[in-house]
Amino acid sequence: MQMVASRRAGPIALVDLRPVTAPLYPNDFVGYRFDPTALITGLDDAKATAQSLLSTSAVALSGSAFRSGADPGPWDRLAFAPLTCLLFAASPAATGLGMDWTLEASENLDAPALNSRYQTTFDPGWAAAAAWTGDRLFEARVRAVLGMDAKQRDSVKMTVTKVLTAWLLTA
Repeated sequence: MQMVASRRAGPIALVDLRPVTAPLYPNDFVGYRFDPTALITGLDDAKATAQSLLSTSAVALSGSAFRSGADPGPWDRLAFAPLTCLLFAASPAATGLGMDWTLEASENLDAPALNSRYQTTFDPGWAAAAAWTGDRLFEARVRAVLGMDAKQRDSVKMTVTKVLTAWLLTA
């Protein structure tokens, strides 16, 4: 791949989110770690960001890399609500703790006790992220995913963590 920057004046920035070791770029290129949660000001922004990340990851690394022969579509759709909640909870609109919090929270699928309401906490996890949205439908979807059979729940978790792999590599 050839990178051409000769037609553009000024500093050059590069955000490379591929889940591979970064190649050597010319010295003119300055690499940045972009935190998508930083621009989220509301739940609608989080929804749009989650949808973009899921769409992008489907192109970059298909679900079949994890589940041969399986359609990643259902898992992407089920991962939408938890990913939205994780991104929103880490945004300045909620905790403001950014992608590091999101990465840690994406690994914590501990469900709250039965018949308890989700409680807003800074502890990273799916249940806490859902509570930060303040949206009953997103909380219900996350609760439903957390209550799934372990294999199904883990497939949704794999989809969420697949989307976040680029930030894990740069953390």
